[in-house]
This record gives sequence, C-alpha cells and structure tokens, in this order.
Amino acid sequence: PMWRTAAAAAATTLLVRLSVLLLGGRRRRQSVNPSETIRTLAVLGSGGHTSEMLQLTSRLSGARYTPLCFVVADTDHTSRAKVEASPGGLRPDEYVRVPRSREVGEPFLRSAFKTLYALAWSLVLVGRRRPQLILCNGPGTCLPICMAAFCYRVLFFMDVRIVFCESFCRVTTLSLTGKLLYPIADRFVVQWPQLRERYRRAEYVGVLC
Repeated sequence: PMWRTAAAAAATTLLVRLSVLLLGGRRRRQSVNPSETIRTLAVLGSGGHTSEMLQLTSRLSGARYTPLCFVVADTDHTSRAKVEASPGGLRPDEYVRVPRSREVGEPFLRSAFKTLYALAWSLVLVGRRRPQLILCNGPGTCLPICMAAFCYRVLFFMDVRIVFCESFCRVTTLSLTGKLLYPIADRFVVQWPQLRERYRRAEYVGVLC
C-alpha cells in the first residue's frame, strides 16, 4: 500500500537526518550577518548556575542577542532576584517559568514522569518562541528544553543552535546534564583542559565564569 511506502520513506528520512545531526552535521558553523539579531533563550538554575550564566550573558551584545528570554524553574525563587541585583548585567526582555523536571533527592519514577511533563511543556515553549540560540550551563531545567529544540531540528521545523557551557566546578568529569547533552549540543564548552582531553568534541576556552 502507498501509505506504508510513504511511512517507510518518512521514517528513513528521519533516521538519516538524526544520524547526520548526531555525527556532526549540525556543528558546521554558519556565516551570520553581524547586523542580524538572534532570538535567544538562556536557562537559569538556582545557586551557582545562575551566577555563572549571568557572567556569560554579560559578555553578549544586548543589541544583537534579542529578544533575550531567561527561563527559570517554577520552584526557583532566587534566580530572578539575582538577575535584578546583578550590576551591569544584561537584562532579559522576558522571564518564563517552566516545570522543574527533578528535585534533589527525588525518587527516580517520580522524576521520570515530571521530566516527561517538562518535555511536553518545553515543546510548547520552544515552538512558540522559536529561538535561534539556547544557552545553558548545567541545571536540570535545561535538559527538556534542549531535547525539545533538538526534536524540532530533527523534524525540520526550526534550526535552533544549542550552546552548553559546563560549570567551572566540573574539573575532570562532566555533570549528568552535560553527559546527556554532549551528543546533541552544537558547541560544548568546558573550562578545564582535563575535560578537553577526555571529550574530543569539547572546546576549552579557559575560565569564563
């Protein structure tokens, strides 16, 4: 039947697309017009992750990386205050709260269901915002958002780039979020040469935070 042929062709196309992206096709640098703006999502995490992300975003040009949206977990009650109190930091155009996929010490089964819910929420968020760039540095909140963005890219819906910067405190091993996003991130930045030696796709650029 024709529908089976069409389904087989679609499945084959998606498998080829996934293979190309995972094997490095997504990491080809694109020439970008310096005058063009870039719709950006930056994911904040409670504690040190937010402080590091604020230092990273302070290096960005507010005129180019706009609109800038900061994503915060719904149980994070400190990150926004840190942003507002940060002297000279880049201010977002908008804050968006998303469900936290996992709390510290939470049972695996419960966290699995919460992660699926967070992924569904993230698919809606990314689909509506259509970011061109996602910046993240380790909080679990960024995992479903990056997975949603990668799904859209596999399905040819949008071309969104993921830049992951591993936390400064990770000297010899990656964080769990880093390990999960390592295969799909377009750029994977580490702050210690030991990690660059262990992970060939990682980019060591010195201390950023």
